[in-house]
Amino acid sequence: LNPWPALKEIFHDGWLIRLAGADSRRTNSVSVIAPSREPLSRKLAFCARIYQSHQLPLSFRVRSLDAPALDRHLAQDGFTPHDETLTLYLDLGAYAQGEGAPDFRIEAKPSHQWLRAHQRCTGRSDTQTRQRLRQLELILLPTAFASVQRGGRIVSLACGAVQDRIMSLQWVATDPA
Repeated sequence: LNPWPALKEIFHDGWLIRLAGADSRRTNSVSVIAPSREPLSRKLAFCARIYQSHQLPLSFRVRSLDAPALDRHLAQDGFTPHDETLTLYLDLGAYAQGEGAPDFRIEAKPSHQWLRAHQRCTGRSDTQTRQRLRQLELILLPTAFASVQRGGRIVSLACGAVQDRIMSLQWVATDPA
């Protein structure tokens, strides 16, 4: 949650309700943070009112560690899974570029070239990109903007935030061409 903060957050009885207004599902979703006491139906209604008042769809980030009762209740209410998340790990200290490897770059801030390449790879508009840049300003952790170039053109990129020596990658995109 720290590597990709929302513009607005509400903590309600063990749930974190996140609102970003941009096109990011993660920062426009409810996450279970801690055990709760309030009845599930009341909490779901509270969340629905919040998202409805911000004209956003109600979305939940459900981890495999979360209570199975929540998953079952959401399924009964018609919620369906929309994107599974996969966690991958790479020790960058052991990663070496061999001969013929693509040009891999890491920058502390997103360059103009990086931002334009991200727009090109994702099809996001100028407005959507500006909204995401607002979210970047909220990140309090060290950040990095990685890109892979071939022939001087960025073909794959991501941004990440580092916490406890682990980088959480966001905005991952690859040139569809």
